[in-house]
Amino acid sequence: MIASDGIWDRFSNEEVANLVMDPEFYLQRNPDGAANFLVKEAAKRWKHEQGMIDDITIIVAYLDVPERAPGPAKPVSSLADR
Repeated sequence: MIASDGIWDRFSNEEVANLVMDPEFYLQRNPDGAANFLVKEAAKRWKHEQGMIDDITIIVAYLDVPERAPGPAKPVSSLADR
């Protein structure tokens, strides 16, 4: 997710992560729904707390990353090792 300060000034990183990963959005791979929810909530918070609304820009994308087997992560070799 990428967002402007209009989001980050009203939400903590943890709060945004929890909202974007909410099953309503994440399991359905619904980035538009997550983004729309965050925009509306940020606007509401701006209006309530400041009496105005700052710029609010957000991009949410869910990546298809295959699950890895449990266990320690494998170290990534550096270019020097090649």
